[in-house]
Amino acid sequence: MRITLKLILNELGYEYEGNTSEQENPTFACVELLAAHGADLSGQSLLVCPLSEALTLTGRTQGLHFLCVRDRVVDAMESLEAMRGIVVIRKNLSMRELFNETQRIFVRISNWIIDMHRSVMRNEGIQALITLSEPIIGNHIAVMDPTFKLMAYTKNVETDDPVSNALVQHGYHPLETVERFKLHRRFEQFEKADGIIVSEDFVTSEYVTVKKVFRCRNSYSVLVVMVCCAKALSDGLLDLFKLLMENLQIYVDRDYPPEGNFGPVNALVCDLLDAKVVSMDEVQKRAHYAGLSFRAQYDLFLLHFDDTLNVPIGRLVRDLEDLLLFSHVLSYQRSILILNHYDGERMPDRAARLVQVNTVIGSLTAACGISSLFSDLCELPTAHEQASVAIRTGTQLRGKPNNHADSDTQCKCYDFEDYVLYRLIAMGLSESPDVFKNSFFYRAIQTLTEYERKHNTKVLQLMYTYLQCERRATETCTRLHMHRNTVLYHIKRIEEILNISLEDPEIRLKLMLGFKLRELNQSGSTGEA
Repeated sequence: MRITLKLILNELGYEYEGNTSEQENPTFACVELLAAHGADLSGQSLLVCPLSEALTLTGRTQGLHFLCVRDRVVDAMESLEAMRGIVVIRKNLSMRELFNETQRIFVRISNWIIDMHRSVMRNEGIQALITLSEPIIGNHIAVMDPTFKLMAYTKNVETDDPVSNALVQHGYHPLETVERFKLHRRFEQFEKADGIIVSEDFVTSEYVTVKKVFRCRNSYSVLVVMVCCAKALSDGLLDLFKLLMENLQIYVDRDYPPEGNFGPVNALVCDLLDAKVVSMDEVQKRAHYAGLSFRAQYDLFLLHFDDTLNVPIGRLVRDLEDLLLFSHVLSYQRSILILNHYDGERMPDRAARLVQVNTVIGSLTAACGISSLFSDLCELPTAHEQASVAIRTGTQLRGKPNNHADSDTQCKCYDFEDYVLYRLIAMGLSESPDVFKNSFFYRAIQTLTEYERKHNTKVLQLMYTYLQCERRATETCTRLHMHRNTVLYHIKRIEEILNISLEDPEIRLKLMLGFKLRELNQSGSTGEA
């Protein structure tokens, strides 16, 4: 680890003179006293010594830097060339005092850097880095995602800056602050900036602010703001801020990889699914910042791949983003989520979007779970669970792709609405495996199974098809390639065997549930589906 000259001078806090350009900011691995023998003259160390000793070496050895106390009167020897690389402290200090103060700075900063490295290695999170930096940097720092949600801040550094305090109070920037950002074109600044921004216009804060914008593919992923409320901005303070950003970069690269578009919408979706949103008001305001309608017609596609380790998730996300113009695509837990928006006549319907998905997936073996339609973003976690249930249940039942997708595609599509009855039955069985025994719909299927076995006739298939066709005999016989009279005869016989009337809608519902239970039993999925 190396520490810059400007950082050292800033931490010392003394006036100084020296022939060091504004652009020049050498770094050092350590500080040491210049000695007649054994001194490090490689340029890796900042050498502390009297000015007279430094002048004897500057002309003979290039690349050395000295931190000096004045022990001589100014004369012609102190030319610009001779003084290159020499900084003289304008303070009545002994050489030992200067060395000790400089050494303490090196130790303190080095220990901080080591602590940050250890924290990152232990994956303690962004808040841990910010907390470690409080006594070193001294100013208020806040870390936000693209929806202006507060991710971490200096909890032990007080500030009277209203914008910073409102952010901490709400956990995200309130509407009034966002409107100020819009008025002063801060959004454009965040979107275009690549690096550190210093704002000294005082239009959105009462102090000078330093911002770091971490960029990803199409937007920015993390925004860090330091408010210079306790320590004034200086080159040394900027160097401290940059050291913190170097470590924060590791978390950003891991959690916000450049392969996908981790913009405001994606950050909000992930927080909703991870239960990191505390109120509906937060969802509404963050959706507004992201340009996303809180109330609209949505559904969710969940793409799950068999070989998640070798599937190019990032490339697929990019390709789907480019193709699905009215959808938001992101990777989540090694799967792909597609949030579809359906308001407006010109937007493609569900079937069209599934065709586009299959175009991108190609030959990859995947399953697509489809949620029910929902009307506000707070229902997104339920939609994710529905899509997951659809994949699990559909896969367990070895269900065929639904009518929205080509049956030859490798991506099997499972609509939650097609499997909701299976889910209800499976939930009942998970509570008590024998809960449905002796119920009508269980006994009716058992009775028909026994009758079929004895008389070698497929009454189960006939009854199921007849119910699916809404008791239309002609359609039933067409599907089963049977004569209409034969169908009607067997239906009448079934009513007699079960002592029921299919005119009763509740009887028909119970029979359909019985057939769904039979499918679960045959697939071995009678537990939690």
